[in-house]
Amino acid sequence: MEYSSERGTKTAPEGGNNIDLRCVNESGLLVAGLEGCIRYKPDGNYQYTQNEMSFRSLALVPGLIANRISRGRWLTC
Repeated sequence: MEYSSERGTKTAPEGGNNIDLRCVNESGLLVAGLEGCIRYKPDGNYQYTQNEMSFRSLALVPGLIANRISRGRWLTC
């Protein structure tokens, strides 16, 4: 979470797009997003176990396949 100078909170950074669990083409660059980190607190936000992250990453497969078919590559290396 981000805090603004006006004493409020922001749910997303300004000038950015959330690409969590999506594959996007930005100016010819293919990018996939996977938010979060390994769980280190029981009630932490955006923290996942190894198994949870493995299952979350499966949500990227359709977009990766679409990139491979339409652009000849999975992602930009």
